[in-house]
Amino acid sequence: MKFLKFSLVLLIFTAAGFFYSCSKDDSPSTEEEGEVVTPSEVYQSQVVSIEMPNAVPEQQYTGTLGGNAIQLVRSGENVVMFKVPVTLLGETHLVVADLGLDLPYNVNETVLTATPEQELAPLFTDVADFSESISNEQSEEADIVNQYIDSFNAYYNTLTDAEKEQLAISYKANSELFNGIVAGDLTAGRPMDINFNIDTQLLKHKLAVLAFGGGVAFVVLAPDPLEKSLGALVAVIAWKKSKDYLTEFMSAKLKKLNVLFQSVAGDLDRGNMENLTFTSGEQESFSFDVQGRDIASGDEGSSTGGLTTFFNSHGIFTGAVTQLNNAIEFVNDNLFFSNISLIPVYTMPSNQPTEVLDGDSAFFDAMQLSVAHSNVTMSDVSFSNGAISMKLTIDDPDAVNGDSLETTIDYAYQDELNSFSGSFPIEIFKEEQFNYELRIGNYNPDYDLIETQMTLQQGDAVTFGNYTKQMVSLLLDGEPVAVGGNALPWTSVTFGDVPVSAEPVIMNDYTFSVYDATNQRSVNFTLDLTLTNNGYATLVGATVTINNYLDVTFHANGTYTSVYEDGSTGPSNSYTWLPTGAYGWTDCTPYGGEILDDMVAGGVHAPGIAANYVSILENGTFSANSTYACEGFSGYISIE
Repeated sequence: MKFLKFSLVLLIFTAAGFFYSCSKDDSPSTEEEGEVVTPSEVYQSQVVSIEMPNAVPEQQYTGTLGGNAIQLVRSGENVVMFKVPVTLLGETHLVVADLGLDLPYNVNETVLTATPEQELAPLFTDVADFSESISNEQSEEADIVNQYIDSFNAYYNTLTDAEKEQLAISYKANSELFNGIVAGDLTAGRPMDINFNIDTQLLKHKLAVLAFGGGVAFVVLAPDPLEKSLGALVAVIAWKKSKDYLTEFMSAKLKKLNVLFQSVAGDLDRGNMENLTFTSGEQESFSFDVQGRDIASGDEGSSTGGLTTFFNSHGIFTGAVTQLNNAIEFVNDNLFFSNISLIPVYTMPSNQPTEVLDGDSAFFDAMQLSVAHSNVTMSDVSFSNGAISMKLTIDDPDAVNGDSLETTIDYAYQDELNSFSGSFPIEIFKEEQFNYELRIGNYNPDYDLIETQMTLQQGDAVTFGNYTKQMVSLLLDGEPVAVGGNALPWTSVTFGDVPVSAEPVIMNDYTFSVYDATNQRSVNFTLDLTLTNNGYATLVGATVTINNYLDVTFHANGTYTSVYEDGSTGPSNSYTWLPTGAYGWTDCTPYGGEILDDMVAGGVHAPGIAANYVSILENGTFSANSTYACEGFSGYISIE
């Protein structure tokens, strides 16, 4: 088969299983970019795609195929499609003056080699499988798709043999398009979390929309109502898959706005900020977070290539929904005589709220860090457990006037959707100037009533529960100072990470930072940590009873299953470990009880059961959170 162009997008499109512009025995391989790609061997009733080297601005074009007028519709940013008439056969030319096209084609006859029922069987199997895959989904999208599938199946049973044969011919000529949409994964494997590669996600979004556009193009181009009903069936399924992907894409907080070091946002305009402090030649660490939000319609004017790609694809998606609704109205009124719901038009919010997100290794790896001063060297930069660690060394201390040097850490971040840069002011001391001690306290909502449990020096060894929050404060020369971003007597620090086993975690020379709000500087503390996993050891593999009627078993793979007291199956879902205060504090005195202040080994969020949050205590028992743990409270939840 002779091709006039090939590009990276269509190569990946082929790998995803729904490259629909070729005949069944053809595939592109060596053509260069910058030209037009389309198959030269086509079939009667086939919808053929043409990918242009540039975007096509109009929704529809007219041309001639074999001297007869023909319609072309846009199915993607730079893709148009046309339908080969059933009456055409042999060598011919497509001429589209507005696109500067004069393309040769050889039209083959579409011949059925089995009965219409046998030819259509793969399609009906794929549709049934897809319907089954969404049978338990409670959503408007699933309802619309199932409504259309049921109506189409009922309509098919009323067709004559001749009509079924016509439908089978149309399906056979376009089986690659239809099968790729109904049975294929339009995104070629979506990730399960939001920390994904943006380049890949944008391409997947574009491919999903392109497949949906192809299905809708078939509906628009099909002159026969019977074929329109078939095309609408496939297009509705493509819409469902594309909409699901769009929903995930739009809730992934992909728009990044700034970074936060030690809970303070970086200065994009280099104004006045509090300094981060370093000691020359010593490894220091500070917490790392990101300000982000979901994409909004106001981002459409952005100059980043990824957002341009996204909004171009989204425009195709929105236009295709309108065209598909026209087809649904037609089959409602003329074929099915039913009341299938129209596809809701998605309206993108014009603004989205900003959230603080945990910094992750993917973002860190894409961020460029440097120090502005020529007399300072940055080294040993790394990211771990939500914190950035680095060493800043004054190369020539004798050249520094006084005890310290002030400069900035400059940062720059760029991906397909985002581009920004800024700086954090820092102060680097020639040597340690301060005598700090670290206090560990219990918990009380009145921070003035927190009691010190231990006082630690630099380098001390200590044991905490893994993934627990400890209340900490600082003593400077024996006197307490305000700590944290809110300048309070105490602040919390989370030690460790999500438990993965019952074994303790040893972390020697663990460095973390506490902000001295009184003196406006970050204080780095180094401890030899032993982090116990008593919470994991107690919970995982155990079965707890909720309110004396539901037995819940927590499994090592992060899921739970449950059984009601009558033996019937209860809810099952995933559970998530959460950083939990090591010292419990729940005031049950208003309900006839006392203050619950047991030591806590860990906590999980388990949605779907009465106790959405389960605390694991160091004494090996379990408890609900907050006042739900108070026996006199009307909403008391027992966990045994």
